[in-house]
Amino acid sequence: MNYIANVITEIERWHSLFNEKYFNSELLPVIITIQKTRPNNLGYITCGKVWRSVDGEDTYYEINLSAHILHNNVIEIAGILLHEMVHEDNLMREIKDCNGQVHNKKFKVSAERVGLEVERSKKYGFGHTKVVQGTELEEFITNEIQPNSETFQYARMIEPARPRAEKRIFKYVCPNCETKAMAKRDVELVCGACDSRMEMEE
Repeated sequence: MNYIANVITEIERWHSLFNEKYFNSELLPVIITIQKTRPNNLGYITCGKVWRSVDGEDTYYEINLSAHILHNNVIEIAGILLHEMVHEDNLMREIKDCNGQVHNKKFKVSAERVGLEVERSKKYGFGHTKVVQGTELEEFITNEIQPNSETFQYARMIEPARPRAEKRIFKYVCPNCETKAMAKRDVELVCGACDSRMEMEE
């Protein structure tokens, strides 16, 4: 089954066309991967060129699209790729567009330059981007790139969060001298410092 290989080939085609249209064909080739990430992560680009040829002469950035987004609309998937390509362009130009996960105004300017709509959030700064219907960008994706939606037939399921383990150890505090101890629920503890009965904190 060549499913992931076909998906990567399709996304590499998009990368080439976006590169020509919005980056003057100045972006270098990248390694496209499809991997599991956290549910709120849609994709990423590595900060360094983490792929290297056997002879050590060629190095490449990696752009990963999260495996669970492959059921998204192809326009949305293309928008996620373009988001990462904006980072790629800034990396090559040595423009710092993020502080950790927080996307700064330099990213916002770069993203809007290629037609992405940018929204701000407390956690990610200007990191929320999307392709708006009816814009030049959406028309370019639809009419020029012409994404093959039939390529995207499977997506990785998001695993349900594991239930938190029942709390078994509790904190006990002496009401007189505030000495602390840890023990199971509903046990009789006596403070060794002042001989008082310790109380469990909920």
